[in-house]
Amino acid sequence: MHYNNHNNRHSQHHTSNNASVSNLLQNSRLAGTYRDPTRVARDVEAVLSSRSTGLRANITTFIENTGRGQELLSLEGTIPIIYNKTTYNIPVEFYIMPAYPVRGPQCFVRPSSNMVIKERHKHVGTDGCIYMPYLSEWRPRSHCLTEMIVWMQSLFGQDPPVFASSSSSSLEKVEPPPPDYGAVLAEQQRSRMQWEEDQRRLAEERRLAEEEKRRLDQERHRAAEEERTYQQARADLTRKLQVHLQSSYEDARREMANEMRKQGQLEKSARQVGVQMRDLEYRKEHLQEEIDTIDLNTIKLKDYIQRAEEKGEVEVDELAVPTDVHSRQMLNLSAKNAAYSDCIYHLQDACHNGVLPMDTYLQKVRKLAREQFVCRYHLMKVAKARENGLSSTASEEY
Repeated sequence: MHYNNHNNRHSQHHTSNNASVSNLLQNSRLAGTYRDPTRVARDVEAVLSSRSTGLRANITTFIENTGRGQELLSLEGTIPIIYNKTTYNIPVEFYIMPAYPVRGPQCFVRPSSNMVIKERHKHVGTDGCIYMPYLSEWRPRSHCLTEMIVWMQSLFGQDPPVFASSSSSSLEKVEPPPPDYGAVLAEQQRSRMQWEEDQRRLAEERRLAEEEKRRLDQERHRAAEEERTYQQARADLTRKLQVHLQSSYEDARREMANEMRKQGQLEKSARQVGVQMRDLEYRKEHLQEEIDTIDLNTIKLKDYIQRAEEKGEVEVDELAVPTDVHSRQMLNLSAKNAAYSDCIYHLQDACHNGVLPMDTYLQKVRKLAREQFVCRYHLMKVAKARENGLSSTASEEY
């Protein structure tokens, strides 16, 4: 519910009573306020052109319950009613809301200083706001301001919303003549014809809207089909790309694993080659040393052969000349040991051929074996003594 205090409200009559509604709507204060200014101008001008009401159009500030004010087009004045066969003027004020005609006007009874609003009135609140079925059942295509005023005159004619505050219990009679109901009926007829024209226009607009809706539905369906085809193609392409990428990934992974295996083998082979190279380097150095030694010995051997050739024939006994006592003893003992071995061999051969009897053979072999044992024992002692002597000599030299 909207509250608008008639005594404290701020209103300004922007034009004279005979100013056209179009001029008011074109005023900068109302620019962009109404969604259907053509319908507003037509309905308001229909009310103002009727001689059955005393209303005029103004630009008025409408204050809502929240305290927010908005400048709206309003109709102020009186509407005549017939009560007990007497005509009375009821002061009213109608605010044309911005959503008109989707939303009906906001209507108030504005009693003068010598009037009081009737308590518990069926259609008027204590703040003067008018409630009636025509307003609560407002339809933009079938309702208009002219018919609303006729409804209001009928309801107020049965139960006036105000009464005089003087001792008289009846409202003051007014001088103006009773309303011209023929003009009201003509206005209603004209409004009805206008409404039918609006209905035909709305039907045509509805048909065009339905065609536009069908076209939009077809476009949406086509767009949806294209979107579905696009999504399907995208899904197919995505699936193919995923399969291709998965296959490429598997191939790359196998190739990488193979390359890593080859790299491992190459590293292992490199290590083996390194070991072999080091071994070959060592062998090369060792062989070079051996070659140097052989070359040196070859030179010595050639020198020895040359000296030997220069000396001529050498006695057999002079081929091996001991340089010390132990060497001489070892040479003699070795020769003696070889002689024992040769003697035993020949004894065995003679016994085998039957030249030497067995008992003689055994006797001789036993004797020679004992002597050879002693010889070999002496050879071992001399060799050990020689080694000890060489070790001591080396230690002393060191």
